[in-house]
Amino acid sequence: MCSTCCPTRESRLSQLGGHESSEEGRPSDEKDAASYYKARYIIDKGAEDGVKDLLLGRLTEKFEQGFHMVKGRGQDALTSKVSIEQGLQEEEIFFETLEPWKSVHDRTLFGTTRLRSKLGDLQMNLIRSTFPAIMHEIEV
Repeated sequence: MCSTCCPTRESRLSQLGGHESSEEGRPSDEKDAASYYKARYIIDKGAEDGVKDLLLGRLTEKFEQGFHMVKGRGQDALTSKVSIEQGLQEEEIFFETLEPWKSVHDRTLFGTTRLRSKLGDLQMNLIRSTFPAIMHEIEV
């Protein structure tokens, strides 16, 4: 069985950078690993469909936060001193023009800018949901 396109439970955890463990602070199942570890993919040619399936949640049980795909600047861009702004533009072009990414309808799954926005929304929702209890505790 190919570990990228048809991963077993163990290989999915491995791809996420996790492993089964009872050590404190370590995820013990896929749901925990998916939200605890960032995916560490270097996507080889031919493995894109497997990664796309993982991104779209087809290879995992449902977990709340899901995955988000970003394309970091490579060593060549760093050596050439490509600006962060240019890197973000190149990332956007990459996901808009290359298969299988351009055929994914949910565009919110791609790009550093969208990830930044998602994480900001998550943080604000957490603050909004916990702030009243914190204020109540301070007042008591």
